[in-house]
Amino acid sequence: MAKRPALRELADRAGIVATYRPVRGASPRATTDGTRERLLAAMGHDASTEKRARRALQLLDERDAERLVAPARILVDDVAAARNLPVRTRFERGTRVEWRIEAHGAEEAPRTHSGRTRVGSTGCLRLPMPQLPALGDFDLHLTLEVNGALHTARQRLACCPSRCHEVDEAAAPGLGVLVNLFALRSRSDWGVGDLGALAELVRRAPRWGCDFVGSSPLHATRNRGDDVSPYSPISRQFRNECYLDVEAIPELRECAAARRRIAAPGFRARIAKLRASERVDWDGVRRAKRSVLNELHRHFATRHRGTRSARGRAYASFLAEAGGQLRDFGTYLAIAEQQTRAGRTADWRRWPAMMRRPDTVAVERFRAQHAETVDLHCWIQFELERQLAAAARRAKRAKLALGLYGDLAIGSDPGGFDAWSAPELHASDVRVGAPPDDFSADGQDWGFPPLIPNALAERGFRDWTRLLRTNMDSLGMLRLDHAMGLERLWWIPAGRPASEGAYVRYPARELIALLALESRRQQVVIVGEDLGTVPRGFAARLARHGILSMRVLPFERSGSGFKRPESISRRALVLSTNHDLPPLAGYLSGRDLELRERAGALPEPARARLERASEAAALRRRLRLPAAAVEPGALAHAALQWLRATPAPLVGMPLEDFVEARDPVNLPGVPQSRHASWTQRVATPVEELDAQPAFRRLQRESAGKAATGSPSSSPR
Repeated sequence: MAKRPALRELADRAGIVATYRPVRGASPRATTDGTRERLLAAMGHDASTEKRARRALQLLDERDAERLVAPARILVDDVAAARNLPVRTRFERGTRVEWRIEAHGAEEAPRTHSGRTRVGSTGCLRLPMPQLPALGDFDLHLTLEVNGALHTARQRLACCPSRCHEVDEAAAPGLGVLVNLFALRSRSDWGVGDLGALAELVRRAPRWGCDFVGSSPLHATRNRGDDVSPYSPISRQFRNECYLDVEAIPELRECAAARRRIAAPGFRARIAKLRASERVDWDGVRRAKRSVLNELHRHFATRHRGTRSARGRAYASFLAEAGGQLRDFGTYLAIAEQQTRAGRTADWRRWPAMMRRPDTVAVERFRAQHAETVDLHCWIQFELERQLAAAARRAKRAKLALGLYGDLAIGSDPGGFDAWSAPELHASDVRVGAPPDDFSADGQDWGFPPLIPNALAERGFRDWTRLLRTNMDSLGMLRLDHAMGLERLWWIPAGRPASEGAYVRYPARELIALLALESRRQQVVIVGEDLGTVPRGFAARLARHGILSMRVLPFERSGSGFKRPESISRRALVLSTNHDLPPLAGYLSGRDLELRERAGALPEPARARLERASEAAALRRRLRLPAAAVEPGALAHAALQWLRATPAPLVGMPLEDFVEARDPVNLPGVPQSRHASWTQRVATPVEELDAQPAFRRLQRESAGKAATGSPSSSPR
């Protein structure tokens, strides 16, 4: 008999998995009781002794018994179930109950139903619902009157489809060019790729026969020091101010002070230096843009805020729709900047105790005292949304069948806004990572806190829906980073190695159903990044819900060689490379190994170079490239031919592969102090891409198809 039965029951109820297999065919590895205790503590359960574990189970049972309705009911293709509301009462059999249900939908007029009934033998009621659409998202407000006493409850009811919006429902699937937006260079940028450069890329993409333009996450980061990775943001809900095209902000035409600042010789020289750099100086860009944004916001506040001008009305509408989360984000940034100026830290976990969550009196007082700074950050998000929407409209005018393709990171910085705004949702003293496997013998620690599955459910999964809605805005496609997180994540107790972690289950049915609902609502195709340690049958489960998998050429190995393109999944987006791998030219030349060795992160350089030489030779054979140097554009063309020969409905190539760049944007696992990941820029400005050999070839092909009447959007 197990020594800690209550601990293990509690762990199972919290979703902690008892065993896992590190790789296919390996023996199962068991989760230790010590790991169970630490992970449960991070979820808010004291299980340090059997007595305390039993008490924690009792408290959960008591909480469930007290509820009239579950916090959320997520239905999938089940109109019949939506006709009744199950209510668990605490009243004796035969008790007379008067009831009233109000259903509030985001785009529906409130609907009400009421009546009288008696409690049945099971102690449960099944109350008839107001007539609701087959698909939708509703807040239900239940009122029961029993013996003169009122009892109220609230439930989220989501009626969801079983499948996401799919490629064959879009206008025409096909080819995409992908960018890390910071790396995109233009003749007018201020040292970082911005939304203006993205719009220019969108304008040119149809010439190359493209159907979508993709970007790495646009999430907000601190833009200084080590805090620049788009996959470790301070918030997944809001965007990075460095991506603003300052010269496209409408207030610049009206604000003479801002124009004078930009025209000053010293400022022009500063921008020219940032623009000419091979790497993004994130802090330099942030400072330069902020100095002008401050002027523009002051002008906006004086001229438009609170008025009936078009900008004033649009901003008021944006604030009303964004709600308290936007105000809290602006407050968080204002506090973080004040703390930094005072020589302290932007990490909220080290702020004074009364500032460590958004709903304290101290934070409300700060918000009032720094109202203009808070509003500055809200206005910046307003303008970011406007410029992204403008790029999306340009994509529609350009007849890009799938428009913009975005990316949603799997987590965010533990000291950032998301964790500060909802500490009860984020597991403290735990980090997400990966178990030991063939890729990493010691496992991986990704450094960010996981969302607590039961807390997501307790909050009605509203946080998940809000995250999806904000990230789907203006997009035609959305990639979910580490999509396995829909089912499970590897949790690592703080201070322990990755090998001492455990998998924690997530409510996949509910998360995927709500994903499908939002995907259908906004007509956004979903791609699930399913690389690495993947649960058995995961890709098939994605396919059942209309979610595309992801396949990346360097990972598509077969023995000592590479797969034939026709063997690749037809339910996937297929790429030549991704942000964790070097561009193909760098892969073939071993440039990433050279950089790793220079950074002291290549334990056996000779062996690594020998293995890469073998892999490179095999890839050249598969792509039918000669061993010697080839003419410019030949590698991009060969890779694109392989991609197009797959049965996949969507294929994509990063801009770095189109221009045959060698340096990677990221060296995974290498600290920023030893290699400046997320700063490498593409050498060719977007205005000059048409002259690049790969794009010239695509233009000729596209023109030829147009002349013969063939659809230019076909990837074949």
